[in-house]
Amino acid sequence: MHARGVRCVTVFVVFAVDVEDRAIAFNIEHQPGPLAPVADQLLAGQRFSALKLTPRLVAKLLTQSYGGAVVGTPDYLKNNPVGLTFDPEFLDLNPEYKGFTDQNRPAPESNGVPAARLA
Repeated sequence: MHARGVRCVTVFVVFAVDVEDRAIAFNIEHQPGPLAPVADQLLAGQRFSALKLTPRLVAKLLTQSYGGAVVGTPDYLKNNPVGLTFDPEFLDLNPEYKGFTDQNRPAPESNGVPAARLA
């Protein structure tokens, strides 16, 4: 949790100068909902240490295809997941992330933009 009780998931996309070198950095914390089991609650605030992405998921992040990536809810995003950790395609590839995001309080995705600017 960040200041003022705002929950935040920040995904940073980092590009290297050389075409052959690419890196994607991430900072995603366990954020179980209030009704999650006690074992899950004990992990609240701890960071995930691994993340699997496909080229399609990277494309979704880079093109702001998630509803939480832009201010408001444009019509073209109304059927898209709110963010990466809500995307069924991502959760199928990373099952350890299932249940560790409060489904009632989606956090903004950022693509390198501070979450405070998206709120």
